[in-house]
Amino acid sequence: MGREPPAARIARSRAFQVRSPSRKELILPRFRALFLALFAIVAGLAQLGAARAQDTPRQRLDAVRAALIEIDASFKNATLSDGDLQRLRADNDPLAGEVQSVIAELTPRLEASTKRLSELTPKSKDKTAETDAAAAELTAEQKTHDDLDADLRSARALALQIDDDNARIGAARRALFARQTFERTSSIVSPLLWASVIHEAPADMARLVRLLMDSLTGAAERMTKAHALSLLALAIAFAVLAAPIRWMARRVIARDPGVAAPGKLRRALAAIWTALVLGGIPTLGLLALAYALDAFDLSDPRLQGVQDAALDGLKLLFVTNALARGVLAPGRPSWRLMPAPDRVVTLAFRFW
Repeated sequence: MGREPPAARIARSRAFQVRSPSRKELILPRFRALFLALFAIVAGLAQLGAARAQDTPRQRLDAVRAALIEIDASFKNATLSDGDLQRLRADNDPLAGEVQSVIAELTPRLEASTKRLSELTPKSKDKTAETDAAAAELTAEQKTHDDLDADLRSARALALQIDDDNARIGAARRALFARQTFERTSSIVSPLLWASVIHEAPADMARLVRLLMDSLTGAAERMTKAHALSLLALAIAFAVLAAPIRWMARRVIARDPGVAAPGKLRRALAAIWTALVLGGIPTLGLLALAYALDAFDLSDPRLQGVQDAALDGLKLLFVTNALARGVLAPGRPSWRLMPAPDRVVTLAFRFW
């Protein structure tokens, strides 16, 4: 057999030779696969968003209503701890945002439906020219309007219920804190409590006396001549007004002891007037005194609580005395709102 020529041998070897791929040919398929994967992810997220957007407001409100039912059922448990109440608050708070979102979505739609319904409603009383298509559109729009209105009303009612649940959770937490605080404290009839009070009373009284002396010393240092004259004028004004007030209390609606049987209306008016004068005017005087102390910078911040307590106690005494004299009318048996002997009235007045 003859020998193969070199040219034929080279051509045959090239036909069977495997060509190695280039760098571009290796990268391009990988890039296409990555692009397809990203496109699939984006499409899936879009489908999830579309499915979420397809949830009607009524379905969202139903979900909120179901969550509120569970929260209300949890309140029936009398052994809820503070942690349980906090978890209920954490479950209840997001519902408010969901309901407000539904309200914000439904409000413009309802307004547009109301406007469209007004446009479709025939303006004239003659409805013969109304076509079947127009009547069908009007009926459909009326149903849409009613559904939107009902959903919006439900959303607003759920918003009120969410606020009420928040208030109930807050009240329950405060009540739980108060109960736990009282459980940790001693009873008012406990000997240990009063023993500690008696033991600490001398030191507390000494501290209070020091505070009072420091307060008086500081007030004397801060008081100027103008302040002293103003306080003196205020005291003189109170003394001068005492006599007219007393006269007015006894003269405007007088309880004349010579009247044997005054009418019910006159007795009631006399009791109301006596209570108003004897309780209202001294209370106004105390308010003026408190204002003067603050205006002249004579109050000590460290004793502000003591000062407020003293003024509140005096107000209570003035109001109590005014009500007692108005209702019981001591020394005026014919002017009492209810018949009672003088001995009983005297005991009741002293106790009051």
